[in-house]
Amino acid sequence: MALSTSPLSDYGRIIAGIDVSYFFDRPKVLAAVDRATVRSLARCGKIVRDKTKSGIKKRGMARTRQLTSQRGQARQQQEIRARPPSQPGTPPHTHTGFFRKWIAYAYDPMFKSVVIGSLRSHWLYDLHEFGGTNPRLRRPANYPARPAFGEGLKKALPYLPKQFENMIRVYG
Repeated sequence: MALSTSPLSDYGRIIAGIDVSYFFDRPKVLAAVDRATVRSLARCGKIVRDKTKSGIKKRGMARTRQLTSQRGQARQQQEIRARPPSQPGTPPHTHTGFFRKWIAYAYDPMFKSVVIGSLRSHWLYDLHEFGGTNPRLRRPANYPARPAFGEGLKKALPYLPKQFENMIRVYG
């Protein structure tokens, strides 16, 4: 018995052409995983945003109806001054609804993650979230940190893993 010199043989054994591309490397599967990941991360962003918004309580003028008379406005201003600020380490209060209104989330395709924050770049968000000194006052005042986004993430954590369950559907 002679050894074959064919390129398909190696020392008398036939080498089969085996496709070593893995199932998860196929473009169709990768595209399905990417679509499902974006969908799941978007749901996670929505949950964290909603929990953050619900943690910021309305106080004072953030009511649905604004009073127009001078007496009514004076009463609202007195109500605002009478309420103490939120405790340090808890989400801030809102008087006008400004904090709650501009919170949004977006998917970042470069890092494949979700970014949650304010649509407006406003110094007051940073001041409340991280604490510090307000430089815009005549007499600068120190603000303790009142993290709204961190608290929203803590409240949302139990709901996040469920968003990734059965995220890829197999048909056929």
